[in-house]
Amino acid sequence: MRIILIDASFSYGQQEIISNFNLQIKENGIYTIVGSTGCGKTTLLKGLSGMIPTSSGVTLIGNFRPNWDVYQNLVSFWNSSKYFYPWMTGFEHLKLLAKSQKTSIQEVFDTSNALKMINYIDRPVKTYPKGIQTRFDLALSSVDDKPLILLDEPFSDIDEDSKIISQNFLKNLAVKKTIIITAKDKKDIMDSAKVISL
Repeated sequence: MRIILIDASFSYGQQEIISNFNLQIKENGIYTIVGSTGCGKTTLLKGLSGMIPTSSGVTLIGNFRPNWDVYQNLVSFWNSSKYFYPWMTGFEHLKLLAKSQKTSIQEVFDTSNALKMINYIDRPVKTYPKGIQTRFDLALSSVDDKPLILLDEPFSDIDEDSKIISQNFLKNLAVKKTIIITAKDKKDIMDSAKVISL
């Protein structure tokens, strides 16, 4: 997916968080935005998703400026630890999402198997350890089936098995999607990722 930022700035009220940022992505693959805590990585993802507006400059996702319609149709940006009904099971969440996207239940199970989380799928999301939360976010992004996937520090403080399983899943997904990941540590950068410094 084509993504272009030209002198793009993003602010919260009067406070500018990112100033005159330039970025050009022309093809599918994995891209990692690297920067220290507080530098604006999450803000940039929110700007790309359309959750916050570009305060100056140009941001294009495909041929569109990010807004609610772009977020609904082109962008998958999930975080199960913040946005979900914690008492619902992983399967209940995935089934609802699959229904809205006209995705088969079989694909839900296939995705859960690929992420090795089938033993957790019938448990409430609030009981998931960090590594399983990350895998669940990836399952949601896959079932959501949007061309652009945004992931905010998915490999931070998770177990090594979950990191390996998640990264292998993303490598396969990146053949047909653009995936942008944030990271604060070099150890969380995937070998196949193109690195963008912020």
